[in-house]
Amino acid sequence: MQAVAQSLGGIARQESISSEIQLLTTFEQIESVSKAWEQLQWHPNADADFFRLITEGRKEIKGPCVLALRQGEQVKALLAGRVRSSHLSNLPGLAAAMQPRLKVLEVIYGGMMGDWSGENLDRLLVVLKASLAGGLWHAVRFRMLNLQSPLWERCRSYFPKPCRGSVDAPNFHWSLRLPKSYEEFYRGLDSKIRKNLNRHRKHLETDFSEISVSQFERIEDLDRITSTTEAIVSKTYQKGLERDWRGEEMMKRVSLWLRRGHFMACFLHLNGRACAYQHVLKYQGRAFGVGTAYDPGFQRYAVGRFIQLKALEKLYEQRDVTELDFGLGDAEYKRELCNRHWEEADLVLFGPNRAGLLANAMRAGEMAAIRLAIRLLKSAGMFGWAKDAWRESRRKSHRKG
Repeated sequence: MQAVAQSLGGIARQESISSEIQLLTTFEQIESVSKAWEQLQWHPNADADFFRLITEGRKEIKGPCVLALRQGEQVKALLAGRVRSSHLSNLPGLAAAMQPRLKVLEVIYGGMMGDWSGENLDRLLVVLKASLAGGLWHAVRFRMLNLQSPLWERCRSYFPKPCRGSVDAPNFHWSLRLPKSYEEFYRGLDSKIRKNLNRHRKHLETDFSEISVSQFERIEDLDRITSTTEAIVSKTYQKGLERDWRGEEMMKRVSLWLRRGHFMACFLHLNGRACAYQHVLKYQGRAFGVGTAYDPGFQRYAVGRFIQLKALEKLYEQRDVTELDFGLGDAEYKRELCNRHWEEADLVLFGPNRAGLLANAMRAGEMAAIRLAIRLLKSAGMFGWAKDAWRESRRKSHRKG
C-alpha cells in the first residue's frame, strides 16, 4: 500500500509541476489540512468532527482516506472518504453475503469540497485510476452523486465500460428554498393540499382536547430527545432501517450537534402522548431534515405533516436559514412541500483487475435482476402491496426483537 501511495504524488506532479494530490490515511495526516477543511466544508456529513465520529465508531470502516489537491502551499480541494470492507450489494442478509467482500473507498455525501473542476477533476481521476490499478482499493464509490456533476462524463475518458459500475435508478433529492415568510410559503401550496391540511387540523382539534408541540435544542435535553424519538420509531418500519436512537453512535451524533447549537427536535403531543417528530440540523445557513416519523395509530390525522409544518414555522421564527433540505429519497410530503429537486445515484468505479471486474459483473447481474423483479411487480399491479408488506415485516420483526 505504501508503494502505491507514494506513486500517487508522482503521478499528480506529472500532470502539473505546481499541483500535487496527497493521500492522507490517518487523522494525524488529515490534521495538516484542517484549516482548509473548515473553510471548504459545506454539508454536515463532511463536517470534520462528524466525519471522525462516524469513521472511528463503525467496525466495518478501516480508516479515513482524504485526497488533498495542493497548488503550492494552498489546498484547493479535498475529497473526503472512508475505506471500508463492503459487498457493494443492495440485497439483504445471505443474498448480499454471496457477493465478494471488497476494499472500497467510499466518498461521503458532501465529500467533494473546493475546486474539483476542469484540470483538477482530471488529476483526481488519474490518481483514482492508478490507485485502483495498483490494488490500493478494489472500487471507489461516490455516494449519491448529482447526475449533473461533470464527474459522470469525465470518468468515461479514464475508465473503460468494464470498470464503470452499472447505475441504479436515480433517487430524487428534494429541497425547499424558503419564501420570505411562512404565510407566503403556505399560500404557495396547492389549494388541494391546503384544504387537506385544514381538514386534518380540524379533526385533531375535534378528537383531542390537548394538542401541543415541544421543541428541544439544549444538550441537557439529550436523553429526552433520544428516548422520545426511539419510542415513536419503534412502532414504525423505520426501526428496521435506522440506527437505534438510544445506541452509542446516535447519542454521540445528537450530542455533537446539540453542543454546537445546530440541532432542533420538534415533537407533537396529543393528550400528553408523543406521536410524531421532525428533527432538523442547521448548518452554514441551511437546514437539513435529519429524521421524521409518526405513530401509525395516528395516521388518519396526518400528524407527520402537522409536525413538519410546525418545525418549518420554528425555522421562520429563528430566521437563521434560507433553505430546508429534506434529503435523499422520494416521498409524497416532499413533493407537496418542496420547490426544487434534482436526481442522484451512486457512481462506482472498479479496478482493471480480476477482483474488480468480477465484482462489477456480479453487481451488474444483481441490479438487472432487481430491475426485472420491480417491472414484473408493477406490471402485475403488486409493487405497492409488496412495498407495504416489506415495511410491515420490518416493523413486526423488530417488535419481536
